[in-house]
Amino acid sequence: KPGGCPPDEDDGPCLPSVPDQCLHDSQCPSGMKCCRRACFLQCVRKVSGKVKMGRCPEDRLRCLSRVQHLCSKDSDCQGRKRCCLGACGRDCRNPV
Repeated sequence: KPGGCPPDEDDGPCLPSVPDQCLHDSQCPSGMKCCRRACFLQCVRKVSGKVKMGRCPEDRLRCLSRVQHLCSKDSDCQGRKRCCLGACGRDCRNPV
């Protein structure tokens, strides 16, 4: 489906016991996309405009330092990089 996934809004810990709620956009209702949230996939309302295409890479690491956000939205990142939630906060990464 056209449109992109919003930046991950869940700054909490990854809960591996939460199952994926979708695997493909086609499994989501109209106006929604299958997007990664923390460490599982979920149907969320798609966004258009300044959200860049591609998915953020999965990060299964644990942060040993204080969480620090280096970006808050895709437009904070240069080129095709997206603002992605990693183990230690949001930073600009190449999409997959």
